[in-house]
Amino acid sequence: MTLALPIKVPAPRPGASRKVAALAGAALALMLALAGCSPRRVMVGDLPPETSLFVQFPSDTVNHTVNHMVHLYWYGSDIDGEVVGFEARLLNPAAPTDTQWAFTERRDSLLTVYTPAGSTSPVFEVRSIDDRGQRDPTPARQKFDFSNHPAVVTIASRLHSTDTTFASVTVNWSVQDADGDASKIKYFVYFDSAGVRPASHATALQLTVTGLTLPSAYFKEAGVYTSRLRTLYVQALDDGGLLGAPDSMKWFVRAPVTGSHARLLVIDDYPSTQPANFTFDTLYSNAAIRNLPAGTFSILRLEFTQPFRSSADLEQTFKLFDAVLWYRGQRTDYSRLLQSYQDGVGAYLDAGGKFYVDGLYLVDGLRTPGSFDHNF
Repeated sequence: MTLALPIKVPAPRPGASRKVAALAGAALALMLALAGCSPRRVMVGDLPPETSLFVQFPSDTVNHTVNHMVHLYWYGSDIDGEVVGFEARLLNPAAPTDTQWAFTERRDSLLTVYTPAGSTSPVFEVRSIDDRGQRDPTPARQKFDFSNHPAVVTIASRLHSTDTTFASVTVNWSVQDADGDASKIKYFVYFDSAGVRPASHATALQLTVTGLTLPSAYFKEAGVYTSRLRTLYVQALDDGGLLGAPDSMKWFVRAPVTGSHARLLVIDDYPSTQPANFTFDTLYSNAAIRNLPAGTFSILRLEFTQPFRSSADLEQTFKLFDAVLWYRGQRTDYSRLLQSYQDGVGAYLDAGGKFYVDGLYLVDGLRTPGSFDHNF
């Protein structure tokens, strides 16, 4: 818009200096400029928010390898509104399909990075969202070099090749994870296949606890129990997806009987050092031989091998047989095995099993310990 105004400028007097004339011309130019323009309002649209990201360790993590867990913090600002939430994602070469933005109102995250190969270099991005739905067009981002060390499993009180059990075993283990959360570790327990990833192994059990009694069914091969050396492996998968080396133990697993029907288990709890050992051994072994077909009963001599490591072991072993006969002869001490694992006997009886026990001091009483609690 141009506005014309009548402006009268007096002519300079004769002899006036050129400086005065120049000042008059400048004044005229200024007046014309002021007269020829008007104020303008500049319309500015809603501005997007900005996002900042920081971590607990120095920000120069590109040149520093850190473990696969890191605590991230972020915040957003919006000069013409407010930030109502965030979207975050992790671009991880080890998980290329996991690239979607995820909404959150949180301003921090303890990030556990999937690192199945032991190292990865992901990029974390986070962007703010304002109250008008605008997203930060330049998300805050941070690149990391993550490492991951495998968890180390150690079997406790391992069995050896000279040890024997029936189709049941209780095993416990400890674990050390130098750079992860041990409470989030998963374990695989499996037989006879060193070096095979357990997830693809037919007999693998997946657990989150550091021990179990392996079910009897897992000892079957082609549907039957066999007598041979077996190797059990325990392997840890940490929270970063890295599978550690397995720990193992090897021992002899004995079939319940040589035939197809396990009628009776005879447990000899009377050592050969006792004077009447031969009498009791003959009594009970002859009773089995005279009354049962060959291949339908087994004799377990606790003097030479002790297969029970828990009540569950005792229960599962007993359940392999129709009946169990346990004799202690003339021993004057009580059975610590029966005292510790009597719940297994009770579970076997509740399931319909038959149990015969011979010995002294079988039930505890006033000032007298026994193999069974008086409430049994």
